[in-house]
Amino acid sequence: MQINQLLSAITQTIHSHLPDLKDVSTHAGRFDLGEVKRVANHTPTVKVALMEARDFKPVETEQRDVSLRLAAFVMVSDSRKLPKDEAAINIIEALSLLIAEQRWGMDGVLAANGIKASNLYSSQTDRQGLAIWGITWDQVMRLKSSIWQPNQTFPSRLYVADEPSEYGQEDAYDLLHE
Repeated sequence: MQINQLLSAITQTIHSHLPDLKDVSTHAGRFDLGEVKRVANHTPTVKVALMEARDFKPVETEQRDVSLRLAAFVMVSDSRKLPKDEAAINIIEALSLLIAEQRWGMDGVLAANGIKASNLYSSQTDRQGLAIWGITWDQVMRLKSSIWQPNQTFPSRLYVADEPSEYGQEDAYDLLHE
C-alpha cells in the first residue's frame, strides 16, 4: 500500500513538472517490443516502475526500512518541433534534476540518490520511430507497522536514558515527550 502511494506521488510530481507529456503513469516493469508498440501512439510518455525492493531492515520502532530501486522510462517519437533523440535527452535531463534529493512529499521517504540514465536504443525501437531512455534511482522508505502499540501511535509518554548502564533504573530516565 505505501509503495503504491509512493509510485502515485512520483507520477503526480513528474506530471506537474512536465505537463506537456501525454502520459505519466505507473508500469509493471521493463518493456518488451509488444509493449513498446502499444505505447508508441501516446508519446511523449514517462512510465514509472518499481524495479526492486530489497534489504527490509528492522528499526527500533518495529517498522522496516526498505531500499527501493525505481525507474522512469521515457519514450519519445519524432515531432515537427524536435527530433526524438533530442526530446528524450531533454526529458531525461529534466527528470534527473527533478528526482535528485526528491522525497515526493511523503513522510518516511528518504532523499532519492544514485540516479543513473541509460539509453535503451535498439534497432527495433528505432524502426518503431521511438527513442527510449530509462532513468533509475534508489530510495529508502520506512514501511509502517508497529510503533510499540497496535494502533501505530507513539506512547503518550516517552522516556529516554543516555547510558546503557542506566537502562532499567527508573530515576535515570528523562521524560522526553508527554
